Amino acid sequence: HVDAAWGGSVLFSERYRSMLNGIERADSVTFDAHKMLGASMVCAMFLLRDGRVLENAMTHTKKGDYLFDDPVSSQSLGRISPQCGRRADALKLWLTWLDIGSDGFGKIVDSCMDVAEHLASLVEKTDEVELISHKFTNVCIRFTPKENETPEEGDTRVRKARDLLEQDATAMVIDARLDGRLVIRFAAAQPSVDKEAVARFLENLIEADQV
Repeated sequence: HVDAAWGGSVLFSERYRSMLNGIERADSVTFDAHKMLGASMVCAMFLLRDGRVLENAMTHTKKGDYLFDDPVSSQSLGRISPQCGRRADALKLWLTWLDIGSDGFGKIVDSCMDVAEHLASLVEKTDEVELISHKFTNVCIRFTPKENETPEEGDTRVRKARDLLEQDATAMVIDARLDGRLVIRFAAAQPSVDKEAVARFLENLIEADQV
């Protein structure tokens, strides 16, 4: 199984598609189009090489005959769906796909990757912060420790800055634990967030730490 809920979007990017090399050998894949591709919530998929797996896993006892009278109907998705009845979530991806095409999805992915790369490079050039990790579109940031600062005090600075940014409606950011320490985690997921926006974000983050 491959969890491609976030990273599966690179399939649409000519520049980054190679990151998925080998995924075709997986028996199953999860993918969320509502993440980087911007489809409306919720648009999640569970894809299988062998569709019979779903039928075997989801078919309830024969007592469900009142629901499914035709055992061979390919139109009845209730037989292979955990919810039995569900919304037509796939339309959210399909309609967006019709609108912007595969090239449009690819541009979204490329934009997110470029923005994350730009933010990571800015962090590396800025004395007040440290780049803890830059993987894919995720950039993890921590404030440069002050003299004699303990790791716990560094965690407090991260939480304080995050809270201030949210309270002032400057930015909605999350903190996360990485190697046991709190970091600010930036995840590029919208093409409307450009390089200028992430530069402002970094400035605001540093200002929040200095309050």
